[in-house]
Amino acid sequence: MALVDPIGDAAVRQLIQSARQFLLPEAIAGLLALAIGDGRRRNSTPDHPLRVLSDLAAVIDPDFGTSLDIRTRLLRAVLDWIRNDCRAEEQWCVATEALAGIFSVEVSGNWQDPGALNTFTIANGIDAADNLSGLLRLWEQVVLLLTSDASDGDRVSCPPRALIVLLDMALGWVRLGLGVALKGQTPSAKQMQYGAEGGHRILDTLHPLLQRSAGTALRAHRELAHLHSRARAAGHELPVFDIDPDLQSFCEWGGIDCTDDYGTAAEQVSSHAAALATKLAGLGPAAGAVGFDELAEQARLVDDYTGYLTAVRMGELMAHPAAWYREAAASGCSTLLGVALTQWLTTDPTQCRWPCCVQP
Repeated sequence: MALVDPIGDAAVRQLIQSARQFLLPEAIAGLLALAIGDGRRRNSTPDHPLRVLSDLAAVIDPDFGTSLDIRTRLLRAVLDWIRNDCRAEEQWCVATEALAGIFSVEVSGNWQDPGALNTFTIANGIDAADNLSGLLRLWEQVVLLLTSDASDGDRVSCPPRALIVLLDMALGWVRLGLGVALKGQTPSAKQMQYGAEGGHRILDTLHPLLQRSAGTALRAHRELAHLHSRARAAGHELPVFDIDPDLQSFCEWGGIDCTDDYGTAAEQVSSHAAALATKLAGLGPAAGAVGFDELAEQARLVDDYTGYLTAVRMGELMAHPAAWYREAAASGCSTLLGVALTQWLTTDPTQCRWPCCVQP
């Protein structure tokens, strides 16, 4: 049974109202703080703090259209919150999602017709070219914060997981520059011009940050892969990322083109997994389990966690499955744990009566 907190709910509603009506920095900071750990879906939760802020940034007013001033004031409050309060990964994830909403090229709004109360207008599209140009000027403030040294005080640098939402936002600018807009809409030449410029500028900022992590680099590489040819045809060059071949092998089918020959693709996946398994198994139980865990962590950033085929191939190469089991149990890696246990039961079942009781 869910607990009802009328006072807390009223306080949240007051924060939302203060942010929507007055853009109070204190209200915006309060919403950012409330968003930490709030995993509710944004699209189905209109009162989610980050949904409130993103809707506010991209709102279309029925009388005045869109406003760069709203985004400017939101940005000022978010940047202040980052400087003063971003001391952990979860806080950075909240901050970058708020930034992605502020710098989104898309706008939307809905309103009731005052002369026909049963009539509602729902509008969405791309922001005006002048506003897009203004957003690019505002981006320079974000560049300074993302690339600055975080050694002062207890503030930490932006972690890889928090960069993913900024990458998605940057891709929106890139697609706009290539003439890809919302369904049924055609962007103007000016909008496309600023889209291309914005995509280049934002990706130029994010490139060294994304490249620091094998997972975010591979994710960016995949997202941009199908846009490179179209960008070249339009006279644009998209950044290229250095990819960790071990991570690409670990992700199995995610990095394979199987549009022409499925059999060849399957053979390629299998051979890559076998080579990686041989490499990890050769490190021994302790270092091999650590290496597997590190690849699994990076694969989660790619949003393509697999590694099962690699683990199975490693199981076939385990000379001491009991030791592998202990290392996998210590690290909590369920995939490798199951494979090691299977191999242990297969090779030496008499010594594996109660494996769950084995202590590392």
